[in-house]
Amino acid sequence: MNTCPVFYLYSTLGCHLCDEALAVAQALHVQMAENFAASSFDSDGKPLFFKLESVDIADDDALIDRYGARIPVLLSHDKSLELEWPFDVQSLYEFMCRCLK
Repeated sequence: MNTCPVFYLYSTLGCHLCDEALAVAQALHVQMAENFAASSFDSDGKPLFFKLESVDIADDDALIDRYGARIPVLLSHDKSLELEWPFDVQSLYEFMCRCLK
């Protein structure tokens, strides 16, 4: 089984824009499941195309300083690239493709 890439969503509790960003990521995952074959699967056998880990910036002063006014921000698997809100399904897909080149 291949591993799927992990992306990081910098956010915090009570952030409605962060909830919207998560919904965009979930919509992209659904579209990918409808159109592509997966190489990884979760414990329930559902296809995985990417994993999204939420990082609550409230627990880290350095993250608050860097991202506090900018969240939600999505970071690439190696944290070298960032995608700032607002983004839609298409721009998120393009970002992920750039990250995985």
